[in-house]
Parts: sequence; structure tokens; C-alpha cells
Amino acid sequence: GPDNMAGGDWPITEQTISNTNVLVLWANYCEQLAKLLKDGCNNFEVYNEWAGQAYNKTKAAAAAYAAVLKESAAALRKGNPNAKITAFCCFYTDSKWLDSALAALGDNPGQYFDAVSVHPYVYWKNDYPEQEPHSNSTDLLALKRVMQKYNIGDKEIYATEYGETLNKRNGSVITEEQKAANTIRDLVINGRFASKHYLYTLYSKSYASDSYEKGFGFIRHFDSQYSDTPYAALPSGVALAAYNKI
Repeated sequence: GPDNMAGGDWPITEQTISNTNVLVLWANYCEQLAKLLKDGCNNFEVYNEWAGQAYNKTKAAAAAYAAVLKESAAALRKGNPNAKITAFCCFYTDSKWLDSALAALGDNPGQYFDAVSVHPYVYWKNDYPEQEPHSNSTDLLALKRVMQKYNIGDKEIYATEYGETLNKRNGSVITEEQKAANTIRDLVINGRFASKHYLYTLYSKSYASDSYEKGFGFIRHFDSQYSDTPYAALPSGVALAAYNKI
């Protein structure tokens, strides 16, 4: 949705909610969007990496997200009774934030969403998915325990964004072949927990603004400075296709 609705930065804070009509505007936006997309899309995710963006921008608390989610659920379902709502969009696998958000939703939090979304990237200090602390298995198990604590353990988990890059945030650099191996290991591990997977990103980000995102992708896009064949699969793309076929 619009990131400056009601003249404030998003993610919004509880103060913004109290001092403006932002939730009314947001609810109207969600309802109209659901009506507009009714014949083509029944699935909605609310809201991309709230915790991570709030940490970097507005310091919005989990309670503010809970208020937005409640409004979103009611409005989306009003606009489209068949709407399916994916919630939380956890930054990495932030189970502590999920716990806070679920607590803020009050009794029966599961009424406001149909699935829990998570971005199970390899922890930024780690080189590979199984490395501790914060391996994918350890963190997703912790997330699952939080879900069970609030009696939503039967909800599906969607891994709505993750993948591998050649340039790690810890400064190490890996090869395309290692990226392929790590991606498939991610899929094997995350497949124990998540029922849907969305890998980021399809095209190689050769000119990414952040150095750690360079080489992030599975298919080359056209680059006039190089002779690489545009839209050809990178080694990680070939490995991924082979794994999916198996």
C-alpha cells in the first residue's frame, strides 16, 4: 500500500493511529483493492517486513501492526469474501516479533489471517543454511513454537521471500556453484516448515545498490557492458530447475 498515507511514514506508529484517520483511509484502500482484484487475485499479504522497516525507519511497535492487520482483514474480506490473508511477513525469522504481534491481536488471533509469512534468509553472519546460531532449522522451529503457543500451529507457513547472493553481508564471497548448493539446501530445510516458497529474485541484480545483493538471482538479464547471453539461466538457475524436476 501507499507508504505515506495520512501524511506519515510507514510503518505507522500507535501515535499516528491515535492522532489521524489513517486506519479509516487504510481500510478503504484495502476494500477497494480487494474489489478491484476480485476476479484475478484472492491472496493478500500484510505488510512487507514491518518489523525490519520499523527498526530502520519509524520504530513502530508490533501493537501498531496488529491494529493494521485487524483493519486489513475486515476490509479485504468485505471487498472480497474469498480473500485469503497472509500475515506478519517476518523479517528473517523473527519469532520474538511474531510473539509480540500475536499477543497484541488479543484473544483468538488466528481469526485475522489464514497463513503466516516469513523470509527465511540465511542469517547475515552465517555462510550457509545449517550454520549456528540462527540456522534455518533452529529459527523456524522457534517460529513454530510461537505459533503453537497462540494455538495457530495448524496455520500454513509461506516462505514469501528468500534466496542466496554471491556477496554475503559478513564480507565473504561465494561462487555461483556454492550459491546453487545453498539455495537447494535452503529449499530442503525450509520445505519441512513452509508449504509455499517464493525465491528472490528471478533476475540477477548485477548493479544492486547494496554490494551484498550483487549476484542475487537465477537468470541473467540483458547487460550491454558484458557479452553474457540475456535471459540465460545462471548455474544456480540450472541447479534449481533440476532440483524442482526431481
